[in-house]
Amino acid sequence: MTVNDSFFSVLSDYDGSVDDRKKKYLVATESYSDSLSVQDMEKTKLTELGYTGSLNDMWSQYLVALGGTGLSSMATLLSTTFYGTGADPYTAYAANGVTPDTFADFGAASELIVLNGTAVAHDTAFTFARTGNAGEFDSDGAFSVVAGRRANHVYSGGSWLPRQLIEPAAATNSIPNSRDFNSWTSSTLSATAQDQVGIDGVSNTAWTLTDNGGTGENCYESITVSNDGATHTVAGFVKKTVGATVFPALRVDLLNGTALEAELHINTNTGAVAFDSGKNDGANANVEDCEDFWRVSFTVTNNSSGNTELRVRVMAAICSTIGTRNTSLTGSSVWDQIDCFLNTSVVSSPIPTAGTPVQRNAETYALTDKTGFITGTDTGLSGAFKGLVTGSGILMDIRVDVNNQIALTLDSGGTVTLTVVSGGSTTTATTANNVTVGVNVEVNCAWYVDADGNFIGVSLAGGSADTTAFTDAIPDLSTADVDFDQGPIVNIELVRFWGSSIGTAGIEDADGWARA
Repeated sequence: MTVNDSFFSVLSDYDGSVDDRKKKYLVATESYSDSLSVQDMEKTKLTELGYTGSLNDMWSQYLVALGGTGLSSMATLLSTTFYGTGADPYTAYAANGVTPDTFADFGAASELIVLNGTAVAHDTAFTFARTGNAGEFDSDGAFSVVAGRRANHVYSGGSWLPRQLIEPAAATNSIPNSRDFNSWTSSTLSATAQDQVGIDGVSNTAWTLTDNGGTGENCYESITVSNDGATHTVAGFVKKTVGATVFPALRVDLLNGTALEAELHINTNTGAVAFDSGKNDGANANVEDCEDFWRVSFTVTNNSSGNTELRVRVMAAICSTIGTRNTSLTGSSVWDQIDCFLNTSVVSSPIPTAGTPVQRNAETYALTDKTGFITGTDTGLSGAFKGLVTGSGILMDIRVDVNNQIALTLDSGGTVTLTVVSGGSTTTATTANNVTVGVNVEVNCAWYVDADGNFIGVSLAGGSADTTAFTDAIPDLSTADVDFDQGPIVNIELVRFWGSSIGTAGIEDADGWARA
């Protein structure tokens, strides 16, 4: 009696003969074909999963991979995987009817990691590392700095949603006293009062800044920068308002050479922003909704003219119409945490400081257990990525060396490129449509490599798949990790992997995944 016949002889959830039981499963999973025998259907499925040899050999390899050691354990394992006796618990993650072999749902109410159909603990599958502290928002939206931060929450649709945050590059907030405006230099600012609930959810940690004199009153901090053409980024939290008629601004001056001025006005009722028409040397203005606060950010690029001082100003009340400053206005606004990241256009997570700059160290993150995904003799592989991305770069990298690699990249123009390098031979496919690269931009994309069908493909939500002829073999990537730390900052909601090609229809379905 063969391995699979032995299994079905003790499995009671299906009735009828062994073949009848198999047929019922195959029909239920839309895998049944009138033109193939049950055994041929089994061979097709097991071959897609990467197993070789006779049908009995492939079943044996499959059971070993699942950890089965006897008929009882085989029945338990296979009844929830290959020949599931009930509804597949993970069909919500399927693409074109094909459930992923391995996936990680960081956006679920309870984080869900599945390897080859079996739920596992996070650290069984993934490795995360960072030295030192980092900031996070919890499920209530309260910000804190902790030693063990791995996950994070982002605000969307009226709720704080869990995500896997990865910040591959270190970042330094160069502004001292980032949450203490009494320590900043006052430019005739009428009043500062630490009397509001801050981004940490704690009373009396945010500041009310008041301009009573109508002269564009503000407070500022200055830091030294190089006389060059580098780009710097500033960000700050300003409290939302209802019915306000006078609005504040976050401003950067570059001084001592040919001065540059960037004054970003914020409509605190709506989150709309605009640079002042006469002080508009900034770029990449962005607003993040943080429930009770807006986090605004922008960049400014030095001009190598002798500017060596960067001055960050918080303007209490400067306009009634954003984009047009009016220094005769009076009023108040509430502010918290200010960040200034030098020599980069990327906005990091907030980094509170006291009297000196503070660095958040780089993070590494990888899928290290690829059970059910990569075997080393693959003829088809597929994957999908959904998350919020800040900046551009490699979203996923499976690399043995530069000559053997599969990588998924968000390009600077907002397209997504799949790169397959096999023995030094490179094939790429790039999406026709794109997203606008910025801060926390949603990217929902999918890819496949099909060595049997001789194509690779990639798709980005909102557009059709782009495919390219592929005449190489899939490289042996069994010794490589799946790295998510080679490019931009990401807040991952969901990653999925299939140990086979799901094809063009599969990735076009996968890139539209939305939580039910």
